[in-house]
Amino acid sequence: MPMLGLGVYDRYDKVAEHAIESAIEIGYRLFDTAAMYRNETEVGNAIRNTSILRQDVFIFVGVWI
Repeated sequence: MPMLGLGVYDRYDKVAEHAIESAIEIGYRLFDTAAMYRNETEVGNAIRNTSILRQDVFIFVGVWI
């Protein structure tokens, strides 16, 4: 598992997708998000828009209780 990741708090729409796609291009493989950010669609779209395999990506998801 990677030691360095990209947090996606307060990133939405095409801004979020572009940030994640760019991060993947330069080597990021860990993304830190949470259900309360409500940007799951953007994170998923960005990963699908790249050529990286899903099994090569780590996604941390915070869950609020």
